[in-house]
Order: sequence, then C-alpha cells, then structure tokens
Amino acid sequence: MSMKTIVHLPSDSIEEVIKNLFTKLHTMKPSIFNENAQPSDFVLKVRGFNEFIIPYKRDGSKYCLSDFDYIRKCIHLKLPIDVVLFNRENMHHNLWNENTIKMMKYFDQFVGNNNWNLIQDETRCLSQRECQTPVCIQIISAERIKHYKITKLKDDSEIVNLEEDLKIYITGSLHYGTRLLVRQEFTPVYQIKEGKLHLDSPIMMTFNILISTLPKETRLTLSIYMTDSPINLQVLEINKKDICLATINCKLVDYNGYFMKGLFNVGMWERTEPNPIMMCCENTSSNTCKLHYRMIEFNKPVKMNTFIANEQELNTNITGSVKIDSEHTLRFKYAVEADPLTVLSQEDCRLLWTYRSLVMKTKPRSIARLVSA
Repeated sequence: MSMKTIVHLPSDSIEEVIKNLFTKLHTMKPSIFNENAQPSDFVLKVRGFNEFIIPYKRDGSKYCLSDFDYIRKCIHLKLPIDVVLFNRENMHHNLWNENTIKMMKYFDQFVGNNNWNLIQDETRCLSQRECQTPVCIQIISAERIKHYKITKLKDDSEIVNLEEDLKIYITGSLHYGTRLLVRQEFTPVYQIKEGKLHLDSPIMMTFNILISTLPKETRLTLSIYMTDSPINLQVLEINKKDICLATINCKLVDYNGYFMKGLFNVGMWERTEPNPIMMCCENTSSNTCKLHYRMIEFNKPVKMNTFIANEQELNTNITGSVKIDSEHTLRFKYAVEADPLTVLSQEDCRLLWTYRSLVMKTKPRSIARLVSA
C-alpha cells in the first residue's frame, strides 16, 4: 500500500483513524482494495512487527491511540508513527504458523475436558508433597492472661484473688487423634505484666515434622502455663507444679483442604488441661485469654492432598467390639453420665475416647458428652 500521512490526536479513537486512512487510500488508489471492502475489515499493524492496533475492546467500547504502548513510545521519543492498514482476516497468519494453529485446535479440545481442572489446580496451588518445610508458627502476643488464686477459709468459704503479674511459658504440640506426632515444643519463661505478654520479636516455634508428611486431620494444641521457674529459662518439659492457665486446639487445614496461613487471634479455654481430642473451636467470651500467632506462609496455597485419613483409620475401634476393663467401669460410667457442661479431667476424656464405640452402642444419648469432651 502507498504511504500517506494523516494527523490525529492521541485521544482519537482507533476506529476514527482507520476510517480516515481507509477513505484517503481508497479515494486515491481504489485498486488496492477488494470491491466490497469496508473500514471495519481492517486493523492497524505496526510496520515491520507482529503488533496490531485494534479498534474495539471485548466489551464493545473503543480504544484510543494513547491506549497502545507503541503509540506512547513514539510520542515520548518524538518518532513518526508508522502503521499500515491490515486485513483482520489475515491476522492469525502473522501470529501463529500452520503447526501452531493445529496445536491450538487440540489444545481447545483439551481445555474442554475434565483434565483441565487438574492443570489449573497445579498452577494455582502447591501440592503438599512439594512442601519440604517443617511446620512452624510465630507467637506474636497474648493478653488477658490471668490466674484465679483460691484461698479456703476455716468456715469452708473461699476467697478468689485474680493474679495478672505472672511468669508463664507457652507449649505447642501436634496431635493426630490422641497420638502425639512429634516432641512437644516450649518457649522460654516470660514475665507477664497486667495480663499481657509483650515481645520485642515473635517467638518461632518449629516442630520436627515436614508439612509434606503431615496428616490432614492434625491438630495444633497451644497452651499457656504458669510457672515459678526463672525468667528466660528455656523450658524442656512441664513441671508437675506448673498450672495450665489456658489452652486451645487449632486446625491446620481449612474446609477447602488448604493449609491454614496468615494471622490468628484466638480465644483460649481457661482453667482446663490440654485435650487433643477436644473440638477445634475458640472461646468467644470477651474476657477470655487471647493468643495472637502466625502460621507459616507460601507464595501459593498448599493443597493438603497427600496424607488423608482413610475410612479404616477413621473407624478404628469404632466398628469393632471393645471390652471395658473392670478398673475403668465406674469411672467410665461417671464420665458418660456427667452433664455435658461438666469439665472432665484429661484422664476421663482419654477414657471416653478409648471406649467411644461403647458410647455409641450402649449410650447413644450421651454422644453430646463425648463430643464436648
């Protein structure tokens, strides 16, 4: 085609430029066009490059000259804008060769089948097997930590004193059912003032287990203990004299099957011992102890699709017959028949879990007691 010069503003639409250029060329040299050619049959092509300037967006609105990077560069560098009219039907020949077009047909068929969802999942998230990283959390802060000191008088009355200046440490453990997966982790001893734990930097708590080998149903149990040990002492085990002030069970996998990530501020259950089979729900009371922690994060969501408990694992000791030991009979009866709001000891909870099949078979009305335990 002949080279012609036309003048337009950057704000002019591409449609207007194409019409102007088409009219000028068609008037001066109509032989270069087909008999029924219209401006809508053409787009603008940057001379010497497979770069096209089209008039309309997908929603039908119009592009203007300044929308295109080539135009803006030419204006910035004060270079002439060199474009040609190009038949839109021939665009694909410049973008793809014949083999590529054939491949695109097969690709379109592939996109239409169910396998495409698998490819999308792989690009959108990480597989659990790829996460060769230990499970770790950061303890950021805690507040409303308190201890109720009960003093009994001679007349059997009680005086309850609230203590908020304490020495505490935090424990973390990973449980699969009642099974402790790895060694329990401990923080150093910290001084609490007015019930608040202020840290200069977050406490890193790393567990000796990789995310790639973590069962999907694993629970994270976090507990706060009061102690008489010196401040900054690294705790290695729980002393019998230490008192559990608050505890909570946390899920590691969300309802979509992804590894939990981000910040969490959870309300803990006070004046109760840690119980790995207790439900994963937080205490919503406004006055309860609050723990602020962060889960490890990755650049993509982690799909926990490797280690999922099968039906046999989930039904272990439930469908089979379990005989209760004679020494546990009275204690089991007390635990099963207790009011659902009664706080059971850790041993009672473990007893209920061990003989849970008997609860379902012989005391089905006491399932609420089992769930609350």
